[in-house]
Amino acid sequence: MNNINSDKSGLYFGIAKSSTIFSSLTPFNDDWNISCCNTTQNSKFKSLERQDFNKGDIATFIVDLLYGTLEVKKNDISLGKINNIPTNEDLVPCVCNYYVGNEIEIIED
Repeated sequence: MNNINSDKSGLYFGIAKSSTIFSSLTPFNDDWNISCCNTTQNSKFKSLERQDFNKGDIATFIVDLLYGTLEVKKNDISLGKINNIPTNEDLVPCVCNYYVGNEIEIIED
C-alpha cells in the first residue's frame, strides 16, 4: 500500500477471475477481494484473522492451483487460508479503488 485515503473503505484488492467484468452494478464479492479497513468484510474471508491495512503494509496472496487454496499474508505474517479457489480458471490481481489518492503497487513473483 503506497497510500491509503483516511476512509479505508474505498480500497479493495485481491484476485479475480480474468473473465470478471467490474462495474458499479455488479458485486465484486464474487471474487476474492479484501478491504483495507477489514480483511473479513467479504464473507469468503470470514476464517481469516481480522486486520486493517495501512500505508506501507504489504499484502501477499498465494494461490495454490493444485489444492485450490488461497493464503493471505500481511507483512509476511499469515492471516489464514481459504479453500475452494477454482483450479480451472485464470486468476488475475485486481484493485477496486473509490477515492482519489489511494495507491497500490502490484508486484508479481
